[in-house]
Amino acid sequence: MLSTIPILLLTLLSQFPSTETAACSPKDFDQKLNKSEKALLGKIKALEAKLDASIATLSQHTPPVVDEGEYDCPPSDHNKQDGDWRRHTQTVKFTKAFKTPPLVSVSLVNLDMFNGIHIRYGFYARKVTAADMELVCETWADSIYSWGKIRWVAIET
Repeated sequence: MLSTIPILLLTLLSQFPSTETAACSPKDFDQKLNKSEKALLGKIKALEAKLDASIATLSQHTPPVVDEGEYDCPPSDHNKQDGDWRRHTQTVKFTKAFKTPPLVSVSLVNLDMFNGIHIRYGFYARKVTAADMELVCETWADSIYSWGKIRWVAIET
């Protein structure tokens, strides 16, 4: 607070032209200073009220619910054959149910493939509800993976 006093005094003094302050009596100067001080205090109180209102608004904000996890996909030669596709599905229950179905992002963490000629690997979430989702790991044609890890993040919308 003490470090702001010189700044406040300079601000107050800058509101009076030097000829006016030099020509006025100490009593007049004190009256002008009191008016300026009251005006500044009014502005400070208005800013404090705005700050309090902003803090109150922010304290009511709740961050979105987020859940996350990883899943190890089993070797694709163990996956269920569906025509030319080999697919493994796994139902994952969320730690805590969301109010509505969340937005889910799935990403690849690791992949160990056979047949390096063509790498065909799919991973995604489907059948997403507020309580759970189904993760899918799949390959097709002659691509075979021995191990894959996916990471998922579910965010409340």
